[in-house]
Amino acid sequence: MILRTYAEFTSNLPTEQIESETDFIQLGGRPVAQALNQIFVGLGCQVKPVGSAGHRGWDFRFRYRKLRLLCQISLIEGYLVIIQDLGARWRIFANDHRDFVELMSRFGDALAADQRFQDVGWFYEQEILSDRAGAIRPSGAFNDRPCFRRQHVEDQPIRG
Repeated sequence: MILRTYAEFTSNLPTEQIESETDFIQLGGRPVAQALNQIFVGLGCQVKPVGSAGHRGWDFRFRYRKLRLLCQISLIEGYLVIIQDLGARWRIFANDHRDFVELMSRFGDALAADQRFQDVGWFYEQEILSDRAGAIRPSGAFNDRPCFRRQHVEDQPIRG
């Protein structure tokens, strides 16, 4: 089974980003991180509070059954979310791990159903910098309609 753990999307939640004339005082994305945290609570996960991930944005750790996981959220034009297993026992066999596949499938469904999030595209780590449209779900086929990043790239005027 193909399993993607990187998602890009837009959100109508406030960013709460605070900038000075020369720097970021607080990176945006905390409200999205808190919303994702609560989605995982609703999926039966034990979650820790959202905290700063420094220059990468926001993150939180959580557990699902015996899995120890990390969710990192960055705001770079749109949102980038990375779900990472912190347990070394299955890294080689990630696509075969039933609990992780089940959780990612349920999370993908919850994210798609939540009206606070739009234009969701799922990726492998190697695909995140590509111009592919992203998959509809963590284990789904690629979208016919591009996710946010691809739409943004296509809408940019060609300069030359």
